[in-house]
Amino acid sequence: MPNSKKPTPEGLAFLSGLQTLLGLLPTEVQRTEATATFDKLIHFFTDLRDKFSALPTREDAADIQQSLVRLEELLRQAQTSPAIAESVGIGQKPKKTATRAASKKASEVDIAALAETIKRLPAEEIRARLDSKQYLVMVIRQVATGLGMNPGKAAKAVLIGQIVNYIENARMSDRLSGRTESEWSLAEPS
Repeated sequence: MPNSKKPTPEGLAFLSGLQTLLGLLPTEVQRTEATATFDKLIHFFTDLRDKFSALPTREDAADIQQSLVRLEELLRQAQTSPAIAESVGIGQKPKKTATRAASKKASEVDIAALAETIKRLPAEEIRARLDSKQYLVMVIRQVATGLGMNPGKAAKAVLIGQIVNYIENARMSDRLSGRTESEWSLAEPS
């Protein structure tokens, strides 16, 4: 009878292989990193699947194609009918009006001189001068900036009102402080 207590070469090889296998097992950190990597891959492929599912199909594109054909037909009809063309906004471009053409661009106006001039005018004359069709809103904004104001994006009428108030407040401040002659004083009528 063979001695069962003595290890056989096959048993030793098995144990050696088992020890090698145990040495190949990951550490806790490696297992956590691998799990996190698998989770990222799963998330990536899930996201990819969802995005692919959201792509329109050829059937969806056919509906869009029919709509585009119908829209082309409507635009062709609109081009032949001036009333329809104007109502959908494809009519002729509006011609420049005389007031727009006569308006001075900011580059054509001496902003500093205009600001100095209006400082010495009465409030009604400031309004009349700036409200004329001669000056575009960007010129009025530059005048306000030249006076030391922060004009923002207000409309022309609002800006003019702010400029008049600013000048009137500066004049009031001069009068309260006893300054009779300042840059804000009204010009003597000539």
